[in-house]
Amino acid sequence: FFFFFKPRDPMGEFSRRSNIGPGITAVVLFTDVNLLPVFFYGKFGYQNHSGNYKFYQNSDHSTLTSSLFSADFGAKYFFNPIVDDMFLLMPFAEGGFSYSYLTEFYQFKINSEKPDQLENLSKVGFHIGGGLSFFLMDIIASYNYLYEYQFFSLDLRITIPVAASL
Repeated sequence: FFFFFKPRDPMGEFSRRSNIGPGITAVVLFTDVNLLPVFFYGKFGYQNHSGNYKFYQNSDHSTLTSSLFSADFGAKYFFNPIVDDMFLLMPFAEGGFSYSYLTEFYQFKINSEKPDQLENLSKVGFHIGGGLSFFLMDIIASYNYLYEYQFFSLDLRITIPVAASL
């Protein structure tokens, strides 16, 4: 189990209207001795992005807020350790499917005479990433694709190991 805060950098069309936004994510990992070095995970997160200044200058918007609630499911594969004598350092790759529920709030400039809008969307996509694990701490770079809502993130994750036996 781990829990982390991270910045999320919009890409593509999403970056034309939104700034880097904060995110918070909780992750649950599962494996069995027979499945090692593969772990399966579920990530549950929230992120928020405000509109960027250039978007406001070139549109009738005075405010734009995008909120994403996400659920990601996938697998994480650990490669052989690079270092294993003084501490454990293992590269890994992960990937899977993503679902996000998005809420976008549009507020328009007073002189535009347009009513404010609240838009709710569901998006399905994927995510891929790679990084280094120090067993209780991971550093990972990942790309997340949701149509018109792609973003890149760089994370520092702290892991809290929890063992369960059946």
